[in-house]
Amino acid sequence: MNQSIFNQQYQGDKTLVTSISKLCSIPIDDITDWKSDYKLLGKTKKEAFEYYQVLKSFRLNMSPHQREIIKNLNQLEWSKYPIYITKTNATHAAAIVRHEDPTFEEGKTVIRHFCEHVFKLD
Repeated sequence: MNQSIFNQQYQGDKTLVTSISKLCSIPIDDITDWKSDYKLLGKTKKEAFEYYQVLKSFRLNMSPHQREIIKNLNQLEWSKYPIYITKTNATHAAAIVRHEDPTFEEGKTVIRHFCEHVFKLD
């Protein structure tokens, strides 16, 4: 069966987790052309094209210095959690709830997650 990344048939939430984990692990700013770099994107050219269609709008225009910083941060052993802030373009300010602002409400969920799951003391 020729399945799309968007309609994989798994039980429960495994499909969503698989797709989001895959999307978050692809170095989209290193992809110059999905046809030549498809092995970084997926197992098949069809899967690679689908991932590229989703990811291409998330490309950042980063300097070589910024890429080096990210490369070094990615070498640290830590868990990364994707977040999606929709009510403001000030995503970092919202994620850390820099100040009281109705558009930063989603950041309270981010802070709660970190308090409950990341900064847990055993």
